[in-house]
Amino acid sequence: MAALAAEAIQVASFNGAKALGIQNETGSITPGKDADLVLINGNPAQRIADIRNVELVFHNGLGFD
Repeated sequence: MAALAAEAIQVASFNGAKALGIQNETGSITPGKDADLVLINGNPAQRIADIRNVELVFHNGLGFD
C-alpha cells in the first residue's frame, strides 16, 4: 500500500509536470526549479490519509498556515 501512495504523490507532481512539458522547471524538488511546497504532519508515502494533515503551504516564497 505504501508503494501505491508514493506513486500517487509522484503522479500528482513530477508526472503532472512531465505531461505538461514543464518538468525542467517544476515537478520535483531540485536546485534551480520553481516549487510550491506543502508541509505535512505525517508521511503520506506510508499512510495516504496523512495528506490531509497540512501544516503549512509555501507559495512564491511565502508560508501560509
